[in-house]
Amino acid sequence: MGRYAQPLPPDHFRKFPFRAVTTPRGEAAVEADLQRFGKEVAIYKEWQRYRFLPMFRKLEEHITTIDPIWARHVLVDSQDWETFEDIARREFKLPGVLRTHLKECNLRLVVLLGKYWANYYRGLEKRQPRDVGSSPYATPDDWLAWTVENWFSAAYLDEDQLHNAFLKKGGAHGERYWRIFTTGLARSVSAGGEKLPTQYFRDMTCWEARFTVLTRCFDLEIDDYSHILDPITLGGALAHRNMDVFYVADNGENAKYMVDSVFVMIDYVLGNLKMADSCAEQAICIFIERHPM
Repeated sequence: MGRYAQPLPPDHFRKFPFRAVTTPRGEAAVEADLQRFGKEVAIYKEWQRYRFLPMFRKLEEHITTIDPIWARHVLVDSQDWETFEDIARREFKLPGVLRTHLKECNLRLVVLLGKYWANYYRGLEKRQPRDVGSSPYATPDDWLAWTVENWFSAAYLDEDQLHNAFLKKGGAHGERYWRIFTTGLARSVSAGGEKLPTQYFRDMTCWEARFTVLTRCFDLEIDDYSHILDPITLGGALAHRNMDVFYVADNGENAKYMVDSVFVMIDYVLGNLKMADSCAEQAICIFIERHPM
């Protein structure tokens, strides 16, 4: 992992990888694949041998290495996998056994990345836990309250109707969930205050790959977001899962999308991850940030 400082352009994955050093055994494997399966299968198998199987092994070996240098490598490699996987799935005529292999690689990757980003979160992003009433955004000042109102207007959401939807869906927990949502929203639109991931992280090449790769957890092939183990990755991945709905749906569907997404995040952070209200606030903050007005 980390061979490339920048992600490779898509066209690279439509050709055989360049090897600075070749071996007779490696050349023989490529030639055998060409003769037996054809060019596309041979390209697929060579990229797996040369780039991605070593990537998986190194990620397993460095699953607790959370320094920024290694995180940069993880992000670039995640982006390269996304590009390769998309080309292999959409363009290559792969036999069933290799399509199954591709799905297995996707699952293996999301499991590893879920663990890696959870370690990163615990080491560099975790903050003092607190309940929603202790949030610095629980009682916004006039300027921030005005900014929140503008967000509702720009999002074509009626604040009172959305509040009622939270109360209806959440029952006894509805008001608490609403308060967690509004603190996360206020944090996301505030001019100051800490937002996670940090700006340093956001300046890394391919930083959004932390989220986009793990949207696979919501796909039918995997359909298990229990592989996501930290609130920041959860909020970002859920935002990138089906973001277009937020912009193209009518007002009713738009509100349903927001309510359902927020409940998924809060239920999962509080119930599955056993974390505090403030962690759910973090998830909601990055989720809303990824939906620019």
